[in-house]
Amino acid sequence: MGFSTGLRSAVAPHHEVLWDKAVGNRPGAFIDDHTQIEIGRTERVPFFNTQIKRIVYDDSPTIMQDELERPLGMVHRHDVETTDGMYRASSVYMPDERIATGYPFTLAIDTPWFTGTQGHNDDVARLLMRELGVPVVLIGPEYSSQQSGCLLDPRRLAKAAFTSLNIPQALSAESSVEITAALAEYHDLQRQIVKLGESRGGMVSMAVHPYAKIRELEYIYYDLTDPCVAERLFEEPKDVLDLAKFSLYESIGAAKVGLKLAKQQVLKQKAGTIPLQPEFLVGATLATSRAIASGEAGQFPGWMPHDSAVHLLSMLKNTMSSAEAWPEKFADHTNFAHLTLHEMHFGLADPSVPRHLIGRVAALGDALLAGGPIDYRKVHLLDDDDVLGVVA
Repeated sequence: MGFSTGLRSAVAPHHEVLWDKAVGNRPGAFIDDHTQIEIGRTERVPFFNTQIKRIVYDDSPTIMQDELERPLGMVHRHDVETTDGMYRASSVYMPDERIATGYPFTLAIDTPWFTGTQGHNDDVARLLMRELGVPVVLIGPEYSSQQSGCLLDPRRLAKAAFTSLNIPQALSAESSVEITAALAEYHDLQRQIVKLGESRGGMVSMAVHPYAKIRELEYIYYDLTDPCVAERLFEEPKDVLDLAKFSLYESIGAAKVGLKLAKQQVLKQKAGTIPLQPEFLVGATLATSRAIASGEAGQFPGWMPHDSAVHLLSMLKNTMSSAEAWPEKFADHTNFAHLTLHEMHFGLADPSVPRHLIGRVAALGDALLAGGPIDYRKVHLLDDDDVLGVVA
């Protein structure tokens, strides 16, 4: 016996319910039953008419330097408001010409659940900019910016709570594409995009393709780290047990990674990973958790062309990873690679994880500069004995 219908609908609504309510609340929004994904194939996709209302641009960017105080690049931090009243923090990392590689793409990152654009995600973006020599766009979730309200404004919290009940991940994806396009225009960035994401960020990343063409972006590679919940939760009693295990195991995983970071004396750099603005916490609890539990992410592989280049890493000790489901969801994708790592979900915060990511993106950049057909098996580093020795 599963959850009662009412309780399940509250904590894990059907994704179609989330889409219908989100579309109904936004002027000009609609659901298209025949969105062309590629020639000869269409899918049902919601469009939310997300548009930029205002961007607060950073007049005093942060200068990045190496140990010898030589310039590495600059970090521009922006607050973005969309026409549906949502605020999101966004950062753009621009490499200095001294380290620029000339790779013909921009990296775009959506953040994991319950995280913003500081701490862990800021560290990853800085590392990628420095090691790959390309611009990086980092986009936070709903209510992640400094414009979010304070605890002394109950009306704003109530509005955030009400609005957050109907924010599907597809809406987050469309907003991400809209913000990426606006920042690419402002900073004169390459509009070929390598899309990266951990956890929630990986789920959102799978949904961007239908929203890209009208905004003149082309997503050329997807690198997804442990996206979760490919099917709606609480269909069976074991889902409750898996969720309980997830909470327990991830507490252990967090302690393990925290100890490793402390030994490397970089734990302080992770401060600020979780924004403490009340509106953000409301949104993360009510919006993101329900959208994840709906299993909406399982729809998104169908929104990607079958020749999309996708590398997906699953953590096998994460009981919510859907590690067995993703290869089935991507069964028709000819440039798909699925690797598994015997770690818990929190293992994605381990400093070793970005090393292989950097290798894959560099391989893609080198292949693009060389010209000619791209061997995505080599880009995915499936022939790399070092990778195969770590990832099984």
